[in-house]
Amino acid sequence: MAAEDPQTIIESFKIGTQLRVLESSLIIKRQVAEGSRMYAYVVINEDGAEQILKEIFYQPTWNYQDRIASNCTWKNVHSGSWEFSTQKKLQEHPHITKCFGGQHYSLDRRRFHILMEYAPFGDIRDVVRTYGRVDYATCWRFYGQMVAALGYMHRQGHVHGGVGPRNIFVFTQDLCKLGDFGNGRTLGPNRLSKYMMMKMTRDEYADLRGAADTVLFMLLGRKISSDEEEELKESIQAQEDVAKHFQKNPEWQSVMTEHDCWFLRQSLDVTMTKRPIPEEYGQLRRDLEEEVEEDH
Repeated sequence: MAAEDPQTIIESFKIGTQLRVLESSLIIKRQVAEGSRMYAYVVINEDGAEQILKEIFYQPTWNYQDRIASNCTWKNVHSGSWEFSTQKKLQEHPHITKCFGGQHYSLDRRRFHILMEYAPFGDIRDVVRTYGRVDYATCWRFYGQMVAALGYMHRQGHVHGGVGPRNIFVFTQDLCKLGDFGNGRTLGPNRLSKYMMMKMTRDEYADLRGAADTVLFMLLGRKISSDEEEELKESIQAQEDVAKHFQKNPEWQSVMTEHDCWFLRQSLDVTMTKRPIPEEYGQLRRDLEEEVEEDH
């Protein structure tokens, strides 16, 4: 196969394409995701096992401003090698997806390939699409696993920047893992939030909000609309208001307790000054930094 012209548009690999990645022969089985700067595939390795191959790239038609705009104003524009090194650093946690390696594609170095473990049930969207609502116990089990991964990630100095149903991957009914780290960024010392008397930075809270969004998606079997979210914020100002919300929204009452609803209400709203931090999250990064300062 001839090397790609650097000015051609990068198109996804066709089913059946054979690739050489990390000294292993892979066959594209199917494409499972597509974004403005990535494709993801299920591939078959030499042992007949399924794995995930993700490739990250920038189209030649993009200029630097396009890259910035596509990732929102606060997000860094990351290379595939940056995403791979971040995942490699974090993957020792049991609820973060594991990668086997990463490298540039030999025939087109605009493509960076990351080879990862395969989640048999796909992401949370796939689970809900196939099976409907996720049962109550599994929802909260997965939530605990999500926030445990986020707590570890934050203590390592990283935020995810895009937690949601599309990047929580399901391995069994008892196990999910956080993946897709290309929209994240590194964190500096938590000075500003200390002065503001906050327990976390805004970005760390945003990751936890994404986890709360995901558990609500699993409980209801759908994403709530912007109108529903505004109604939730307006109608529930204290835990005592949840009963009235349940009367107007029996669907919610059927899948969660009043305590759950109040917890999610606080977690989803950035104006709540005392948003709950789940126990599974573990030690706060701010507290860890203070301990290091005291030791010195």
